Formats: sequence, C-alpha cells, structure tokens
Amino acid sequence: MWLDSVQSTLIEMAGKAVAATGLRPGQSAQGVIEGTPDRLTLVVARARVPLSENTQLTAGQRVHVEVLDAGKGLQLRVTPLPAGEDTPARPAAPALEAVVARVLEGLGVPRQAESPSAIVPRALPLTDAAIRSVLSLYTERAATSEDLRVIAGLISQAAADGALPAEAAREASALITRYLPREADDIMPALEHLARNIPSEARIALAAAAGRFESLAETARTDLGALLSQLRSSDGLTAYLQGKGQLHQFQSAVDRVVDRISAGQLQNLHRLDQPYVFAEIPFPADGPVREARVHFFHEGHGGQHAFEGRNASVTLDLSTTKLGDLWITLQLAEGHCSCRFGATSEAAVTAIEGGQDDLLRALERAGYARATVHVALWDGDRLRETARLMRRFAGIDVKA
Repeated sequence: MWLDSVQSTLIEMAGKAVAATGLRPGQSAQGVIEGTPDRLTLVVARARVPLSENTQLTAGQRVHVEVLDAGKGLQLRVTPLPAGEDTPARPAAPALEAVVARVLEGLGVPRQAESPSAIVPRALPLTDAAIRSVLSLYTERAATSEDLRVIAGLISQAAADGALPAEAAREASALITRYLPREADDIMPALEHLARNIPSEARIALAAAAGRFESLAETARTDLGALLSQLRSSDGLTAYLQGKGQLHQFQSAVDRVVDRISAGQLQNLHRLDQPYVFAEIPFPADGPVREARVHFFHEGHGGQHAFEGRNASVTLDLSTTKLGDLWITLQLAEGHCSCRFGATSEAAVTAIEGGQDDLLRALERAGYARATVHVALWDGDRLRETARLMRRFAGIDVKA
C-alpha cells in the first residue's frame, strides 16, 4: 500500500490540544496543508493544527491523516498523497448522499426533491458529526445572540464578585460586542471582524501546551471561540458559577456558541477550492435583522485565494423581523451591480419594490451607477438555495 512507502510526519498533541480539536484515536481522514512556508497549518476534520517550521510539507498539499493514541496525548501521522494519485476529498456521490440523507433525517428535515450534498465541502470527512455540523447552519435556528448575552452577563457578574479578573472580563465583553452587532448598520464591521478571525481552538491549545503564553494571550483577544473555550475551563470561574447554580447554563451557552462557530469554520473549507468566505452574524433577537448568513465569491481572474471587490458576488441569507426571510444576491462586475431579492410574502415583495429607488441611489453612492434591482416571491427553502449556490465547488452535478 502506498502509505507504507511514503515518508510520514508525526505531530504530537498534548491533552489540551486534543480537547480543542475533537480528534479521537483510530480516526482516519484526508486533510490539506494551508498557509505560507513559514506558517503552515494542517486542516483536517474540525481541526486546524499548526505545523513546525521544519516540516517537509508544503501549502496546497493533500495529505492522509491517521489519529494515533500516544498515551497522554495523540499523534497525527500525516502522509502526503502521491502526485497523480491525489484523490478528491469529496467521497463518491452514493456514499455522500447516504450520509446526507441520514443526517437530514436526524435533523427532522423532510426529504428533499434536490439533494443538498453540494453544500458539503470537498475536504470535509465523511462523518455524520461533521456533515451535521455544516447542514445545521441552514436547518436549525441559531440561539447565538441570546447565548452571548447570557455569557456576557455571567462574566460581568463573576468579575463584579471578584471571581474573574476585571481585565479578562473587559476583554471578553469587548470581543463579544464586536461579534454581536446591535443594529443593521453594524453588519460591515462585524463581517470584517469575522473574516479576519477564523476560529483556531487547536492553535490556542497547542500554544498553551507548549508554554507559549504570549502568543496564546494575543490570539485569545481576537478569537471568540478560543476565548470562550478558555473561560469554560477556568477553575476559578467554574467554582464560582457552580456555587451560584449557574454552571450548566454557562457551559451549555458556551458549547452552543463554539459549535456554531466551528460549523462556520467547516463551511469555509470551500475556500480551499475557490476564493470564498462564509460568515454568520448573530444579530440580537429583538433587532430588525435576527439572523444573517453571508457568502462571498470571487468572480474574476486571479489567484486561488484572491478577492477583487469589483468582480464578485455576495449572497445574503437573512431572517428579518418585518420582512421575514430574504434571499438576496448581488452580482458585481466592473461597475455594474445586479441585485436580486427573494421574499417569502407578497407584502415583503411590495415593500422592497417600494424602496427600489433608495436602494439604487445607495448602490450608485457605492460606485455602481449601472445597477438593476429585481424582486420576486421565494418559497423560503434556504437549504435548496444554498446547495445550488455551492454547486460551483462540486465540479459536476452530484446527481449525475
């Protein structure tokens, strides 16, 4: 077998790193090497594992990863896939379809006329847990905004009672505020923050295990998932909340937020194939926008991971208070913007059509003088629409 004759790299993972990645002994999956020569990362399953500087691996390389039990921790055996035999990470269509169907049944989603398999990134392992995580972004309502409100309140309470350092509470509050916009006008700062800070729990845990606390502290200030994971494992905070009878409430809220962030990270595995960014913005439940999932695609020429703003498409999957669910696509090409709205009620269609002139003026101010707007009824099936959107990554029609 080719694995027996190819040089492998062993990566040691201590206890904290293991907890952060969710990897378990006996697992086997395909992964990919990302980054620059001096800062490489292994992306496998739900984990992003930083590599040492002396590794023989290279960016863009597809690898086979085995998870081994190393006593107090784990070892990852990373083996490059040989040139010419680099099999696609996406499994055969029948196997993928079977797992997707099983996961959707477990989620209580009715059988789909069109398979949503195209949503699954090519680099995602063929496991129920990983595929459920991604599909849940489009089938389950997020409670992220409420969970963050609860977490912020408990952190503030703990700091006021001296159970948590005031500086740590201030940093956590500031990061939650950046992640949780209050108004619709706050969507761009939130998107920019999310795009700059892809969760990296594995990197945080590895830094802690190796004693590199200076890099740990800096990353924790910008990574919400990592910061929440650290707070969840804080002995002092745990003891305080347990004494107040609030530990379960805090840990459950943290787990839901981290799971949702991780699901978005998995969705972003599509960017290994084409320039793409996904972000989910958890607006407060009492605001005009309750949920926002945003997909960015590069549509012009350029490198694999290059974005150029005048040739791109943006799809906004929104749940709003007054207009209901909306599916909005903006196609940007050399100064022209084609904007298409899908709304789930006649009243929403009429309201959007009534605001077309204001929207066109706003697009003109943004630099798109030759803009068009089209509004139509939509049945609200975001799972189907997302699958159609992701077909560009599949290479072929998965039903063929």
